Amino acid sequence: MKRRTFNTSMLGLVSMMPLANTIHLMEDKDKKTPLLKAGDMVGVVAPSGPIKDDRFEYVAENLNQLGLEPVFGKYIRGKSGFLSGTDAERLEDLHSAYANKDVKAVWCLRGGYGTTRILDQIDYKLIKKNAKPLIGYSDITGPLLSIYRKTGIMGYHATMLASKWSEFTLEQTRVMLFGEKNEFQFEPIPEGERTDGEFAYTIVSGKAEGKLIGGNLTLLASMCGTDFLPKFKNKLVFIEDVGEEPYRIDRMLTQLKSASDLEEAAGFVLGIFNDCNPENAAFSFSLKETLTSQFSAIGKPTYYGAPFGHIDKIAPIPLGGEGSIDADRKLLSVKC
Repeated sequence: MKRRTFNTSMLGLVSMMPLANTIHLMEDKDKKTPLLKAGDMVGVVAPSGPIKDDRFEYVAENLNQLGLEPVFGKYIRGKSGFLSGTDAERLEDLHSAYANKDVKAVWCLRGGYGTTRILDQIDYKLIKKNAKPLIGYSDITGPLLSIYRKTGIMGYHATMLASKWSEFTLEQTRVMLFGEKNEFQFEPIPEGERTDGEFAYTIVSGKAEGKLIGGNLTLLASMCGTDFLPKFKNKLVFIEDVGEEPYRIDRMLTQLKSASDLEEAAGFVLGIFNDCNPENAAFSFSLKETLTSQFSAIGKPTYYGAPFGHIDKIAPIPLGGEGSIDADRKLLSVKC
């Protein structure tokens, strides 16, 4: 995610602290949400960037394949500069989805930018009273983490509705959200089936386990210094990003190490960092060199190449679920 678009968010985040502190932190008191079933209604929201008209055809197609019924937010087709609507409009759609007793999950259309502007205005008490999973990734990392931090409610770092799903994405999403299995093992996508990012590799050997926490690196870094970022200690941290030069990735990881307890994590599983190679390789470390340097210094079991990120084949990850990795086998195991 392009880091420079987040610069203006930091001043706004400073003002978030007083209101956020009115909610007791609940991240260590996980609250599982009900599983979905065919016929359930799903709230469709756009808390980040605007949606192109031609992307809406995927929404009905994706939900139909799951047998779910959409309840569209009032402002999902809006546009306010680089946002899908004003802060008030995007909040209204989010709150309406949680307040609607018929809605069983809240699914985001796309990422982009915008969620960090509204984290301090989210009604966490409303969400806590109406526990249902939030689903999305990328910029949705913001509310996924803040809701988990403030309420303990588990969401899903998973594919968005306004994108074309691969068979792998559809199947893994359906099986996890519908509770057809509660244990999963995710291996790297075979090299011959991939066209994005580098292939999988081990950075630090070993095994690790812990509650799954993480998301988009740009969002994790932008949330440093706020009360919305969960603790990393003893957690299994998953990270991905897109469109970032290696020096920016290095800067964000350095910030996280300096401003949070990232180094106290149990281990790390890195997804695909798509389009993150240097523009001028002669004057840059490679993505692999950058990640290897940063995570080798931490020294916890780490590998790159798990099937999540801005890619075609996306494995869902339950935020707050139990996870384990074998960095040498490059294997992520998940329990919901």
